[in-house]
Amino acid sequence: MRRDPCHPTVQERGIMDTASIAFNIAALSASIAALIVSTLAANRQTKAADGANRIPFLLEVFGKFSSGDFIDDLLYVEFTLVHEHNGSLGISGLPQETRDRVLRVVMHFQTLAYLASFRVVDEEIILASVRIHIIQAWDALAPFIYQERNREQKVGTFRFFEDLAVAAKLSEQRLEVPWRSLRVMS
Repeated sequence: MRRDPCHPTVQERGIMDTASIAFNIAALSASIAALIVSTLAANRQTKAADGANRIPFLLEVFGKFSSGDFIDDLLYVEFTLVHEHNGSLGISGLPQETRDRVLRVVMHFQTLAYLASFRVVDEEIILASVRIHIIQAWDALAPFIYQERNREQKVGTFRFFEDLAVAAKLSEQRLEVPWRSLRVMS
């Protein structure tokens, strides 16, 4: 009996089915791998674009520390304010010029605290950059802020700044100098 070339035998059909299944599995695996790779690439691009969008804003916020007027206000708050004024005045009880200086410093640190709290900027970056100033400014301003809270019955007044100051004090114990762990090529 002669075999009809147009009709494969049962054995031949089994071999073709197995090969077809193996080919389909390989194609499916390649498709899944391509999907995973493209998803990871898209995620990486999104994060890079998000970071790039934040750079001008961050440069402006951190740029205040190079402003002579802001530095003068900050040093005044850190080292002079408590010697010239009693915390029982609160912020609103300070003379206008002093109040303006205090509010520029408070609002700057409040803004940094917002950025950390809402994860726009990693808190570690802020603390590594200005931790000492956060602590010193908070220590000088705390009596004024607490008095303001009592006077206005606003418990949340500058709460984000206070939380950042607490984090700065806690990090002082656990973060010796973060950049020491970075390797510098020589």
